[in-house]
Amino acid sequence: MKINGSLIFDESSASEIQNLRLQKVTALPAITAGDVGRLVYNTNTNVIHVGANVSGTLSWVPLATGGDASALLSEVDRIETSMGLNADGSFNAGTFTGTLANQTSYVGLITTLQTLAANASAAAAAEATRATAAEGTLTTNLAAEVDRATAAEDTLTTDLAAEVDRATAAEEAEVTRATGVEAGLRTDVDAATDAIAAEVTRATGAEGTLTTNLASEVTARIAGDQTNATAITNEATRAGAAETALDGRITTEVTDRTTAVNTVAGNLASEVTRATGAETALGGRIDQEVTDRAAAVTALRNDMQSALAGLTWEAPVDLIAADATTVDLTGLADGYRIVDLATNTIRTVTGGALGATDTLVDGAAFFNRTNDIGYVFNGTTVVQFNGASGITAGTGLTKTGNTLNIASTSGTITVTEDSIDVAQSVLTSISDNADAVAAERDRAETAESGLSDRIDDEVTARTDAIAGEVTARTAAVTAEADRATAREDQIAGDLAAEVTRATGAEGTLTTNLASEVTRATGVEAGLRTDVNAATAAIAAETTRATGIEGGLRTDLTAETSARTTAVTGLTNRVNSMYFLYTSSGANVSHTVTHNIGQTYCNVTVVDTDDNVVIPESIVFNSPTELTVTFNSAIDCRVVVMGLAAPA
Repeated sequence: MKINGSLIFDESSASEIQNLRLQKVTALPAITAGDVGRLVYNTNTNVIHVGANVSGTLSWVPLATGGDASALLSEVDRIETSMGLNADGSFNAGTFTGTLANQTSYVGLITTLQTLAANASAAAAAEATRATAAEGTLTTNLAAEVDRATAAEDTLTTDLAAEVDRATAAEEAEVTRATGVEAGLRTDVDAATDAIAAEVTRATGAEGTLTTNLASEVTARIAGDQTNATAITNEATRAGAAETALDGRITTEVTDRTTAVNTVAGNLASEVTRATGAETALGGRIDQEVTDRAAAVTALRNDMQSALAGLTWEAPVDLIAADATTVDLTGLADGYRIVDLATNTIRTVTGGALGATDTLVDGAAFFNRTNDIGYVFNGTTVVQFNGASGITAGTGLTKTGNTLNIASTSGTITVTEDSIDVAQSVLTSISDNADAVAAERDRAETAESGLSDRIDDEVTARTDAIAGEVTARTAAVTAEADRATAREDQIAGDLAAEVTRATGAEGTLTTNLASEVTRATGVEAGLRTDVNAATAAIAAETTRATGIEGGLRTDLTAETSARTTAVTGLTNRVNSMYFLYTSSGANVSHTVTHNIGQTYCNVTVVDTDDNVVIPESIVFNSPTELTVTFNSAIDCRVVVMGLAAPA
């Protein structure tokens, strides 16, 4: 180790070595103000020189030469011997004498310094190895997290596509079913129209028969009376049978339409049940995602607070013992570190015995190599603070080193610095779906009620019309029989009146049939309008589902982009933890721009021979820059390590 600065062994100025540097050179270097008091030995001329400032002039002054200054040479030899220098300039610790306030000799001091340098080099190497391993582990974990997130997003994309396909198939099936119902209704309407036309034809034929019978009645008054009565009775029987048949057809029509309406209602209820189940499942997944992300954010915040707690890190230890003096040291290598809980110190094994002692201070932290668990000294005792090696990531979480992260979310929640919220788009979508389902249910119930009312009204109207017609015809037949019996002599006049009445009745029947055709046509148009409305509703539902699918795909894209940005940011932070500065020449002051983003970093300075150097001062200028200053100009390398606070 090289010490660039002053060594003061006690408070007496007479025993002070200040700005002293012993060095072998093959030629005298250019002298600077920092070289005043510096000793160099020229191996080519065998002359020791001292840097001096005489009346403002800097120069190298020879202390002794190889000439006749024997007394001076003897004095120099004595001084060199007392300082541990051989004739060739090499150092001999055995002849380096003197006393110190806390050392028995300079030899002890140098031995202590050499031990400290060896321990520091070993600690630095161990720390570099640990940092490299940690960086590799972090890189592996990051890659695994990226792979896991990608696989989860692929699975979500596949599930979403399957759900879209299923919804599309269901909608197509509903369209097919509605089309079939519409075709069936149209067939029923056509059949009713044909039945009405057949009824018109039958009634016209019956009227022709009635006219013929009336003519026969004129020709054969008395004999025709009985025949006419029989014909009227037969006509009444046939009309009753026809009306019964018509009632049967009306009943069948009502049954068929009721079945169709019930089928539509059942399908709507099934769709409402499916949509409600899907919304409930989505709400459950959102709630679980919110819970998982909240737990992950809490764990992440705890880890960050621990990382920023200002701990003083010690080198890793190999054993924690209640009393280090009771530990069997047989076979333990030099440098084996033992935490002694009895004295709150760290003891280092040297030569099979307990060597150097490092007293723990409040906030001292270290890792146990045997189980990778961290401990901290709280001023009274040693306590464990890191159990990350025994923690596993639960459902919806991933673990990267000491950090727990939330798994893929597909954009359904929003994570900020101190909160987790359900995305407004999800809440809006759920609300819109619920309103749309409720509106569709109300519309279907209203349509079903209206159709049922129209069917009931139609049945009532037709029943009343048939009953009225039967009553009227029965009364007419009775009146005609009484009239024929009582007033046979007036049968001609009565028949003429009957012809007139029949003609009016025919006109009325024709008018009623026309009205029925008009009403049936209106019903058919209404049914067609309802079918068209159902078709439009199905198309609107398809458009809404397509919009939801597009929104989900957009959210998934945004979530993927956010994950990529987070991984990139974390990778950049890890890559910026370490910075190496290499000087371009020998200088007293070196400004190091490291761009780590942390003002107070760990700084290690080494010279061109890879020796650790303690500079005159280290000034932390800013989170991106620091300045290292020496007493004299040297080439050096500066290692800066730190972790910037998260943005």
